[in-house]
Amino acid sequence: MIPLEVITVFFVGLFCVGMFGMVARKNAIFMLLSLEIMLNALGIFLVSLSRQIDKSVNGEVFAFFVLLLILSNSTVGLTLLVFLLRTCKTNNLEDLTTLRW
Repeated sequence: MIPLEVITVFFVGLFCVGMFGMVARKNAIFMLLSLEIMLNALGIFLVSLSRQIDKSVNGEVFAFFVLLLILSNSTVGLTLLVFLLRTCKTNNLEDLTTLRW
């Protein structure tokens, strides 16, 4: 079995990659991908933590709900992104200065 320290380092690394992608990029597509990387890292950590601590399925249930959250997030986010591309002709979030078009 993989030690918990290795899994924690993997989780922190993936989460930091996602956080860097959120901060460094201004493109809406890359920001959505970075958010999904962070949530997937959380799901991996929950599953591995539940297997290490008490060998129950609680972590898998929480990870399933995290995956549902990722699915709904990407659906709504991509819908808003398509609307943004149609109305403003850009996906750079810094170009948006007003809330009305």
